[in-house]
Amino acid sequence: TADLLKFSYTTGSDGSVAFSVAIAAIADHEHQYVEDSTKSTAATCKQEGKKVSVCSICGDKKTETIPKLEHTLGDPTVITPATCTSEGKQQRTCSVCKEKVPEVIPKLDHQYGDPTIITQPGCETTGMQKRTCSVCGNVVEETVGALGHDYQETSNTPAGCETAGSRTLTCSRCHNTKTETIPATGHNYQNGTCIVCGTKDPSYQAPEGEADG
Repeated sequence: TADLLKFSYTTGSDGSVAFSVAIAAIADHEHQYVEDSTKSTAATCKQEGKKVSVCSICGDKKTETIPKLEHTLGDPTVITPATCTSEGKQQRTCSVCKEKVPEVIPKLDHQYGDPTIITQPGCETTGMQKRTCSVCGNVVEETVGALGHDYQETSNTPAGCETAGSRTLTCSRCHNTKTETIPATGHNYQNGTCIVCGTKDPSYQAPEGEADG
């Protein structure tokens, strides 16, 4: 239970006033809060508001904070334009409270032109190139990937039935060479004889009635 103070007074025939205080017990209860609009204040974009509520049963009060509202900002006014070397500045004005809110304009991208080769790349080595910004003159250097070999066949030894062949490849740019093995082709037997080299098939068995030859 909770206690509630009750005040009362009486007026005597001589005009005197007598006050009395009584303590009344209030049973335990769940607060029934009702907003007191005379003490609550609305939030604005300049300051927080507050909501004051009073329990209709026991008179208990509670106060809640109402967050500030967002500014209602208009279109930006540029103060300092951004460039590719520095940020710019602009501001927006709130149509409600007239506060001016500063903002940063991000730097612009460089306007790089076509690359100029500094060092030519090789087949196995990287090169370097540079690009220049047409606005501020800033230069960036970039790695150019290795080209890789451009091999072309320059000689060829054909493979035989039982012997491997080979071919030589030469890079058209740096003249680096490499040799690749061509596997033996294997015999192509027909009726017991290889039609390429004439070697007899040792496992061949002539059909019955065929003359030995």
